[in-house]
Amino acid sequence: MSIHHALLAAIPITINLATCVLCAASGDWLAFALILLGVISGGTSCFVIGSARLDFLAGVKEPSPGTPPADGLLLMRNDVVIIRGAEKDINPITKGKFDLKMNGGPEYRRIGLCSLLLLAQFLLQLLFIPQATTFGQIMFISSVAASWTYNSFLSSLEPEKIQLDILWKALDNPRLLKFGLKNRAAQAVFACLVLANGPQRPSVDFKPKKVLQRFISNDTRVWNVWRDKVAEQLESNEEEKSFNLSSRDLQGFADHERVLLESLLRNAYDAYRGYQECVYMISDNSYISEKQVPRSDFVVQSRV
Repeated sequence: MSIHHALLAAIPITINLATCVLCAASGDWLAFALILLGVISGGTSCFVIGSARLDFLAGVKEPSPGTPPADGLLLMRNDVVIIRGAEKDINPITKGKFDLKMNGGPEYRRIGLCSLLLLAQFLLQLLFIPQATTFGQIMFISSVAASWTYNSFLSSLEPEKIQLDILWKALDNPRLLKFGLKNRAAQAVFACLVLANGPQRPSVDFKPKKVLQRFISNDTRVWNVWRDKVAEQLESNEEEKSFNLSSRDLQGFADHERVLLESLLRNAYDAYRGYQECVYMISDNSYISEKQVPRSDFVVQSRV
């Protein structure tokens, strides 16, 4: 926890202790005892639960000798994460998991005792706070409001960010390179080029059509022709790729289908040209940046 989080935690603690002192000074010992009970039970519960440690388990650490690279994809609604490297480096991402470690397992009696303590606090305050003076009740409500505000702040913290920080530390701050592409079709072509280690040396085991099908599963004639054409070019050893279709290939298509197919093939070509512009950054593991893949003018623009 950072310093400013600790300082924020000091605010409700100070308010609760101040209300205790004010109740004692006014002679309302019942309100003093009930507020102090809340401080002790809440503080004890926070201490016990806060003693747990969230760790990241990397999964299989030592793969079998001779295991090929474990390159792969993580597909999301709008983004695509391409992970490349040896299996021992990729396993933490694909097979890792978060583990919350706490002493006292598997019974975790301290958690049960804290639950009983909080339940007793609730019942005692519910029964006896109406018997306190008006000033004591106001002080009690003030302490509850301070604690509720702080608990609301804790619940607003993003758990994903906390987990991401732990994951990043476990991965020893991996190098990243981020690109922005026009649409899903361009993403699919660019991802195929990255996974195939370039357009001139496609891997024998790499099947670009399966990747394209995974990206875009539409089973229409336009998409099927687009996948066939793109996969054919990605699997070829030609130095310069061509994503153009002949007039014979376009026979039988309606006008709107031709427009769509030609647009998708232009997107594929833009992704190919963008990869050519950025291939030196992708192959250089020391390069850390965030770039934008060119759309139509093939100019790389930095976002950093």
